[in-house]
This record gives sequence, structure tokens and C-alpha cells, in this order.
Amino acid sequence: MLPLLVTSLLVTLVLVTTSRDAVAQSLVCYTIKPGDTTSAVARRLTGRPDTSHESWFQIVDPARSTVISKNRYNRVVPGWRACVPATLVAPHGSGSSLTPAMYRNDTDAPFDGPRPMGAPQAPTGAGAPRDKLMALAYLYWAAAAFGAVIGVGWHMVHQFLKKRRALMRLMQHFGDVFVKDFERPLVVEGVTDRPILARLRCMPAGKRLDILLAPAAGRRYPNLDDHRHNVEYDVDRIANRLRHHPFDRKPLRAEGQWVVIPFQLKPRPKTGAVA
Repeated sequence: MLPLLVTSLLVTLVLVTTSRDAVAQSLVCYTIKPGDTTSAVARRLTGRPDTSHESWFQIVDPARSTVISKNRYNRVVPGWRACVPATLVAPHGSGSSLTPAMYRNDTDAPFDGPRPMGAPQAPTGAGAPRDKLMALAYLYWAAAAFGAVIGVGWHMVHQFLKKRRALMRLMQHFGDVFVKDFERPLVVEGVTDRPILARLRCMPAGKRLDILLAPAAGRRYPNLDDHRHNVEYDVDRIANRLRHHPFDRKPLRAEGQWVVIPFQLKPRPKTGAVA
């Protein structure tokens, strides 16, 4: 039952883009046997070997739920199925020695040979409900695919923002701890003003944090012009004490009155056994 439904659905979806008249008709499908060729199958079904090039002549692989491209018709595989609209099937006496099977909604039973060609059915009347059902089915699958794409995209954006917020919190915490440790020995008892100015520059895209320090009003420390050695010593001392944090210090530099202390997030260690 499942290969039947898959074959019918695949062929119908292909035909809906090529011929409304073909979609409105029943399909006659033939299971390809060993030794068959595309032209031979086309002759058995329609009486003419060249009809395999027509858009309404389709071969499907039910096992893989795929429609076979026409550039692969030069080599067909037993078990594939060739399908054509019922009104295009050749009448008795066309030389067909094998009996194709007419696909219905719920059966794959053979019938008494190909049916005679009759007048083409109009896309209106009895075929109109089928056209509407096909349009609704196509719309349903399109909406489902669009919803799946939106869902996957939203999940990816949510995960990205979640990781970015977590990294920002990590950088903010490390920067606050570093600044408090740096200014602790500079605090003068009885003076409420902070001894230094501090700023944090977080760059999560580059996994980088810049800590900017400058002397407060009336102070000269820290700066790299007069106290480079002392600043480097204090920075190394604090960075060593905070080595359990996942940041590596980079060389210092000056930006105006600010001493810039760059830190780079350490890469996560690789897990798993080493070969």
C-alpha cells in the first residue's frame, strides 16, 4: 500500500506543474521488469516508443520516493514504475504483452489490459474537485515546509542569542573582578572617591574583552608613560591570581589617557580519547 501511495503522490505532484488535464485523469502505471527499456515500456503503455520524452510520461522509484529524471531514462531499474494518464494508454492490439495496473486510491490490482482511449476529460465537472484537492494538498505541503524552515531558523537564532548573553555575562563578571582587584591597593583610607576610572569593552563576536583603566581626578596612576613597569607588574599579578578564569592576557597599549588591557577567551579543550 505504501509504495502505491508514494508512486501516485510523486507522479501527481509532477503532473500538477505540467498539465492540468493530465492531473484530472486516472493514472496507469507499469512496474518495470528485468530487460525492459524506456522505449519498450512507452510502446507497451502508449503504442509509441517516443512518448517517454513527453512531460506526462513519468518514471518513479517507489522505494526511495523519488521521481526519476529523464536524463536517466537510458538505464531503468526493475521495480521502478512508469505512469501515464489513463486517456493516453494505447488501445488493445498495440503489441503489449504485459498487463499494466491501474492505480486507485486504495488498491494496486491489475485490470483486463489497457483501456481504450476515449475523449479527453475536461478539467471542469468531475475533474474540478480533484484539481481543488491537489491545490489544497500542494498548499498544505508548502505551508508545512515554510513552517519547518521558520522553526529551524528561530531555533538557531535563539541558540545564538543564548550563547551570546552567556558570554557577555562571563566577560562582565571577569572585568568587574579584575577592576576591583586592581584598585584595592590604591584606595586611601578616609577617601570615598575611587582611585581609578574603569570601562569594559566586550566583543563577543571576537571572544575578546578590553579592560580600560585611567587615573581618577588628581591621580597619575595608572598610565604607560610614567609607570609602565608598575602597571605591567600589577596586571600580571592580578591575571595570575585569576588564572582559573578562561581568559588570556594580551600586550598592553594606550588609547589617550586609558590603559587598554586586552583579554582573549581561551578555546575550550578538546574532549575524547587521543589516538
